[in-house]
Amino acid sequence: MSIVPGQGWQEVVERIERGCRVTILLGETDSGKSTFCRYLLQETLSTGLAVAVVDSDIGQSSLFLPTTISMRVFTGLPIPQDRNPDGIFFVGFLNPVLDPDLVVKGAELMLNRALSRGAERILVDTTGLVRGALGRQLKLKKVSVLRPSLVVALQRSDELEHILSAIPEDRVMRIRVSEAVRVRDREERIRYRNRLFKEYFRDAFLTEIDPTRVELLYHATKYNIRERYIRRGTLLGLQRWRETVAIGIFDSFRGRGLTIVTPAEIEGLERVIVGDTVVPEEVWED
Repeated sequence: MSIVPGQGWQEVVERIERGCRVTILLGETDSGKSTFCRYLLQETLSTGLAVAVVDSDIGQSSLFLPTTISMRVFTGLPIPQDRNPDGIFFVGFLNPVLDPDLVVKGAELMLNRALSRGAERILVDTTGLVRGALGRQLKLKKVSVLRPSLVVALQRSDELEHILSAIPEDRVMRIRVSEAVRVRDREERIRYRNRLFKEYFRDAFLTEIDPTRVELLYHATKYNIRERYIRRGTLLGLQRWRETVAIGIFDSFRGRGLTIVTPAEIEGLERVIVGDTVVPEEVWED
């Protein structure tokens, strides 16, 4: 896909190339962050650098699936089109307001994994939650924890200034949102998410888990499946060695077995993280 750069885009590329190891992208929903991130990725890769993308846009993920924070290290062009990340952190919800600390924790873990895999430059995409006190708190905490060399703000007016005013000016670059950016309505966003889930679970199969042999968690607390109801279609994070290895969907609880749908082999599974998001049956059922 050919991307026509906007005003100031090349200046950001040059600054990243000069030594900005971690760059965070800020912007409202429909500000063009994902397209801009892809442009930065391809331009920086063309210089021979190993570049990682940390996708923390849990509602409209471009690297893996919604409800997850994911990471992938790229080492050359062309950019692969498959959704095969090098790291996954399952949060289980679409709105960061539900647990901002978990979103920040996931981004930090994925950034550290990118560094451990030799990434020379890291681009961090973020959610569109920027308005109000909650938006400011989330973004400033992410900046504090990830310690970026550069914060790039895509804004139409001054909607990010309440965040940027708390960041040293020499670490901030402001980019005007392109007039070509298309605003998507709620229904279009839902269709996009459901399409990604449908693709991921296309070759999924039913499998049974003994809940006495795995640890069940919900927002970092133990989950007793016999005391708390799980809706059919609820997303699950499947973990081995404390790392998310796949995503599943709760189907039913039969006797002693937890029946789930997943496209991955789950031998040696140690943890199941119960999410807050329910996927419609028509998306994942045959």
